[in-house]
Amino acid sequence: MYDFSFLAPGVEQPFVEFARRLGLRVKVCKDPAAEEVTLVRIYQELDDAVCEQLETVYEQQEEASEQWLRQNGGDLRYAAAGLCVQLDDGRTTLAKIDPDLRGRVLMTISYKELGKLVAAVVEVVENPPEVSLCRMWPADEA
Repeated sequence: MYDFSFLAPGVEQPFVEFARRLGLRVKVCKDPAAEEVTLVRIYQELDDAVCEQLETVYEQQEEASEQWLRQNGGDLRYAAAGLCVQLDDGRTTLAKIDPDLRGRVLMTISYKELGKLVAAVVEVVENPPEVSLCRMWPADEA
């Protein structure tokens, strides 16, 4: 399952419409931890291309959320971006990260490369290697 958070009222609508046009099952609900936040949940696995398309639309809606927050006196410290993370047990979660940080990272590497980086971190956290890093590489690749 993927969760996408939206801070401003109604900002999720273009995202929901886009996801449904892609044939995705979408549920819109309030975030139980923050009633003013709207969650859009997608209950199926997504391939890299679809995930990138959704991220592009999500980023556009984040900009609209930030504008709404500025106009309505909202606190931009609570603005967050998300990054889909596939866990070893098959579950998918959305890691919240600072929108500016994600933007700076994506100016340097592609979303797919960022996904590979996150997957490598998840792998080593969930399945710590029993050897040191220098012993993980074959001698001819060092």
